[in-house]
Amino acid sequence: MAEVAKKYDIPHHLFWLHGPITQPPVEYDPATESWNIHGYQEALDIFGDPVAFSSDTIRLIPEELTSEGTVHLDGFITHMDPPGHGKLRKLAGSAFTRKVIADLEPRIAANAAGWNSWPIWPVRCRSSSSPNSSACPRATANCSSAGRTCCS
Repeated sequence: MAEVAKKYDIPHHLFWLHGPITQPPVEYDPATESWNIHGYQEALDIFGDPVAFSSDTIRLIPEELTSEGTVHLDGFITHMDPPGHGKLRKLAGSAFTRKVIADLEPRIAANAAGWNSWPIWPVRCRSSSSPNSSACPRATANCSSAGRTCCS
């Protein structure tokens, strides 16, 4: 895993892509005033106790941002505690059953069939300065020849 992170110049803040985690399983980050959980058992304990460990992070947003209408996160399932979270999860689960998705497959395939004729616009790789850099695994000929490294 660490070789892949090095090969593709994956930023260090995406630490989980750099190999085994060497940090403690629970760690306080004073910069964000939050706790980072790296351990599997610790995560299970936390997710299993919503009274002590709330998912309602909206309460942490400054009141002036929520009262002014700048932030609208009410109803986001990832920011809800039980029982609201469970109700939305059951609703979504019943709406997206295997049968429902399987029945949608022909429509999805028909809609996607025309997409392969759309032009693909190259995007400049941020980590590369040379046209032949291995940091961009999908360099396109139309922009590499112009001295730019791009990914489609």
